[in-house]
Amino acid sequence: MEKWKDIAEQLFGEALELPRERRGAFLDAACREIPEVRSAVESMLALNDRLSGFLSESPYKKVEETAPAGMTRLQELSAGTLLGHYRVTRRLGQGGMGVVYEAEDQKLGRSVAIKMLPEATRSDPVATERFWREARAASSLNHPGICTIYELNESADQPFIVMELLEGQGLDKLDYRAMPYPRLLDCGVQVADALAAAHRKGILHRDIKPGNIFVASSGQAKILDFGIAKFEDADSNLASTRGGDGNKTLAAEVFPQQLLTSPGSTIGTIAYMSPEQVRGEKLDARSDVFSLGVVLYELATGQHPFIGATTAVTLDRILNAAPTAARSVNPELPLEFERVLNEALEKDREIRCQSAAELRADLKRLQRKSSEIGRAHV
Repeated sequence: MEKWKDIAEQLFGEALELPRERRGAFLDAACREIPEVRSAVESMLALNDRLSGFLSESPYKKVEETAPAGMTRLQELSAGTLLGHYRVTRRLGQGGMGVVYEAEDQKLGRSVAIKMLPEATRSDPVATERFWREARAASSLNHPGICTIYELNESADQPFIVMELLEGQGLDKLDYRAMPYPRLLDCGVQVADALAAAHRKGILHRDIKPGNIFVASSGQAKILDFGIAKFEDADSNLASTRGGDGNKTLAAEVFPQQLLTSPGSTIGTIAYMSPEQVRGEKLDARSDVFSLGVVLYELATGQHPFIGATTAVTLDRILNAAPTAARSVNPELPLEFERVLNEALEKDREIRCQSAAELRADLKRLQRKSSEIGRAHV
């Protein structure tokens, strides 16, 4: 059941928001092709009822609420705080898995970003493992399209990761409805190139989405958050992308992702899953290719190819529905781009674009053709 954990957690959160008499119909629709999940969600709902709602909220929230008096709910460091030879200058932001500060490296005289676990989650082994998994995965990669990790400090009272300081915005924060075609191709090539580098090292990201792609002020796209990455033997990974059975896991199973608790709200991670990820099958590099295809479709059209009003509808569309033709949404897209996009979004991974490197090559060919057309019109 471990392989279904992320989807079961998502459906559990949404079912909690429904009246009890509607939950059965909801699970019928959501679990039509994944019946293994239904019993798990029903067990979670039953346990939730017995505990009078204790599990209906995030476990992180419970930890925060029961923290001793005087403990801050999130790690708060003031400007001037020293962490080893790093001097904190300001807080940059905070997500579910970490608080990020800008700091000065006093040895090397450079600005860096420091990511720390929130105080309330430091004793949670799941959160801690995801935190260090992100650091280990990203630190093993050296590529301009992947955020550079400078240091992993596990010995301090307050463990932290020291990272490259980025200036720019996440792709989810940009107004890309729809992104201009040349910029779209450039972004796609950069992300596909970074993914190909990760795959060569035997690392599957498994959470490619706009919120995990950062566009620096220089225009360089960078992949973030390897917190649920999966490590494979590089040779096995190459074999699996050719249809083989190489899928040797070197890391623990995926941990629960952000829960969806509002029916009808914008769906997070689940909306970017590949069909095989939804079905809980073994994954290979082609799953990341599908997720990147979803992102490219959004950039090209300004709308999501599979999004529905609820998780159940979205799951069904990912598994069974073809997206609206991209050129019918944005007629300015070339036919060749739509063909590349359709190959990336194939539900059958045996006939999907077979690697991020292949997708990068297809996009680079479109870049060259676009430049040639541009020069011809000058």
